[in-house]
Amino acid sequence: MELRYLTAFCEVAKERSFTRAASNLHCAQSTITGYVKHLEHALSTELIRRGGRQPVELTEAGALFLVRARQVLQVMETADREIRGVVEGSPAGGAAAPASVVAFFDIDETLIRGRSMPGFVAHCRRLGLRISARGVHEGCTPSELARAGRSWVEAELARGRFFHEPVRQALRRHKEDGHQVVLVTAAFEACARPIAEAVAADDVLTGDTTAPAAGRDRAERARAVMRRYGARPVDCYAYGNHAGDLPLLQSVGHPVLVGDDPELDVWARQGGWLRLPGVETSRASRT
Repeated sequence: MELRYLTAFCEVAKERSFTRAASNLHCAQSTITGYVKHLEHALSTELIRRGGRQPVELTEAGALFLVRARQVLQVMETADREIRGVVEGSPAGGAAAPASVVAFFDIDETLIRGRSMPGFVAHCRRLGLRISARGVHEGCTPSELARAGRSWVEAELARGRFFHEPVRQALRRHKEDGHQVVLVTAAFEACARPIAEAVAADDVLTGDTTAPAAGRDRAERARAVMRRYGARPVDCYAYGNHAGDLPLLQSVGHPVLVGDDPELDVWARQGGWLRLPGVETSRASRT
């Protein structure tokens, strides 16, 4: 029985609505429904009365379980605070500032509809800049690349449909809730920074021209970011669409699968991950 299931059930009970609970937890209503069904299956009893009632009603067993679920979550929060106090040298049980929450977003075919580097490279070439398909540039100054990156994003935004709206909306909700938003990509700075600025991201983890950040390296860098913000991994989110994002998704408590990558789908089903619809052309573009 995972803590995310308890959190979802308590949120439904608090809001008396699956819809509002899903919005508060930044996920699809079907995901919240699935979490509650997981609990009911594990407990072999109905917790919420079915039948389309609004607001939702708890069964007698559901009301009893709500008390215990809240106690478990409170115990875990207290334990985390006390352990953090020991590690950081503050008095056990002392007052602590609320932990930060970080939401990590992969860029290519997750936050944006296409792939960033091919589009950026093509734009640079139209500007007369010498740059390879992998982004290795010859004779280009950093300021020239930065200007090219900004003009590329401006052109894409003017063309429309640059961002994948379900993910962009999720990003906006995280910002509204005061979460730290960090973009993650194998593209390099000049390409990724303007995208981060367009969505008011707090930070961006980029690759470089010789060794793009990917796989486990992304996860390690994400853990360093969470430590820097004082965030607990169990509270944090990560959005990805490809098997290469798996280490990043596994490094947080709320992984979100964007689309239907076959390998990630197995992990999502087993772990009860949150889900968002994918870009319609993502599978075709990977083949």
